[in-house]
Amino acid sequence: MEINHILRKGPAVGIILLFIGVVIASSININIVKAFNDNDYVKVITQTRESEMIKREPNILTPLDRPEEVIDQQQTTHMNWGVLVFSRHWAAQSFTPTLNLLTKIKVLFFKSGFPSSGINLTAHIRANLSGEDLAILSTDASIIPHDGYWVEFDFPDIPLIPGNKYYIICNTNSENDMIGYCWNFDRYDVYGRGEAWRSDDSGATWEIREDPPDWVGLDYCFITYGFWAPPDIPTIDGPSLGSSGVEYTFSTNVTDPEPYNITCKWDWGDGNISDWFGPYSPGQTISVSHVWTQAGVYEIKAKFKDQYQAESNWSEPYNINIINTSMLSTIWLIGLISNLNKGDNLTLFNAENLLCVHFNPFYNVRYISDEKLVVSNNYLGKVRQHFIIGRFKYMVI
Repeated sequence: MEINHILRKGPAVGIILLFIGVVIASSININIVKAFNDNDYVKVITQTRESEMIKREPNILTPLDRPEEVIDQQQTTHMNWGVLVFSRHWAAQSFTPTLNLLTKIKVLFFKSGFPSSGINLTAHIRANLSGEDLAILSTDASIIPHDGYWVEFDFPDIPLIPGNKYYIICNTNSENDMIGYCWNFDRYDVYGRGEAWRSDDSGATWEIREDPPDWVGLDYCFITYGFWAPPDIPTIDGPSLGSSGVEYTFSTNVTDPEPYNITCKWDWGDGNISDWFGPYSPGQTISVSHVWTQAGVYEIKAKFKDQYQAESNWSEPYNINIINTSMLSTIWLIGLISNLNKGDNLTLFNAENLLCVHFNPFYNVRYISDEKLVVSNNYLGKVRQHFIIGRFKYMVI
């Protein structure tokens, strides 16, 4: 059979079924205007159902499944012609996304003739025509009527790289190369970001679908849906204890797997929010510094933005306890402690059973209720994980 047999005017039947179609035309409102054999094309026109299909087409654009989901790429015009897909003959349409997540697709198919039951229509998403499937789904093809139907394939979210080319590939498990299910298309390159492809060996090899002079610049009918996924939320690392007036450095890693330039903004918890630092590349460590002038506990947060202006949420707060070291007084300490947190110039801990002795003037205090104390690291004595003894500059916070 010549390859042009697979082109059908929907709904279409082969010449071998033409007589049957004429007999039953009145019962299914088919008006056969012209049927001929020209370059092995079979053309059977349905006037009443064609108008119904055109009116129904705009409704496929809404509503969307979830608020953030939008239409990315689409080609919805057609000539009421379609390409028959079956087990040996696969069809593909390339597209170039602008969003970085693909959530679902729709493809416009119609039924040609009266195919047998048990036929499934399968859709693949690939980055390469002969490569691995990024996703694959099948559905019962019997839902497709003669007058056309937008078949939906709701995939798990598929990460894409905007600007790269991807492929929607369709095939069925039908062995019949005369009747079955056809993918609508238009010609003259109505979709400029991709093209129609065909394979006559079940996807082993591919070529652009063209049959000059009439069938050039073909594009199948499809719609892609998705949304823009923002960068990952940063995780902050750095000191949790410091002194007022001292500069401290904090870092975060760019973990977003997409190869986009990332910028980073910081909220230092004291009313100061930075500009966007960067750009940085995936895998790069970002390090920035800040000085607090007042004592207190500050919540540090960070967020990422990619080159397409998509922003992550703010990170979980990272707390730093800033101490005014001029308020420290000298005292002797001996006793049990817990939750030791040793910084560059200060050490923070909880008192479990701690005796504090001051000699000028003389007084002593015992802490046994998990009070939080801070001492300078410039001391005379010993500090262990659960024990402290010596002379320190300290304060209770």
